[in-house]
Amino acid sequence: PGTCPSEDSVLVTVYPGHETTLDIEICANETYSFSGQNLSDPGVYIDSVFSQFGCDSVVNLILTNSPIYFDTLEVFICEGESYVLGTQVLSSQGLFTEVFQSVNGCDSSVSIDLIVHPLPELSCPDTLICMGDTAVLVPNGAVNYTWDPVIGTVDADGTLMYSPPVNTTFQLLGVDTNSC
Repeated sequence: PGTCPSEDSVLVTVYPGHETTLDIEICANETYSFSGQNLSDPGVYIDSVFSQFGCDSVVNLILTNSPIYFDTLEVFICEGESYVLGTQVLSSQGLFTEVFQSVNGCDSSVSIDLIVHPLPELSCPDTLICMGDTAVLVPNGAVNYTWDPVIGTVDADGTLMYSPPVNTTFQLLGVDTNSC
């Protein structure tokens, strides 16, 4: 009896494991769904899954948060002026908010507490003088004054002294402590 040698060959296929890294950035008030969890805290998260061939595959998640901003500013304007906040043109006193998109794409809001200062009430009485006398015009209602035309002498407190040869009308401009 004889024996016949027999041969067989076996092919072994090796499938590699996979490692994937996800770099995800979310806004601070958002969540990201990963491995059945809703994540909001920044950090590194790891999940092992089986590939289509039953091999281990690893998914690394690097989660970062972009900040959202909330800011409140106090803004002063004078009566008759306006202030632009985003798409709003504001001229009345109050609290106003506008939502902007930050550089990272997150919604951020700015609130403006707008204060409207009244214009100063200027006064300077009309003055009667005789020819050759000096008119002394003392303004009231502001802290800095400008006369037009600028003739004569003006003191640091805004008092104008002038000896006009003819009737003269002056325009008085004043700025108060609120720069109005």
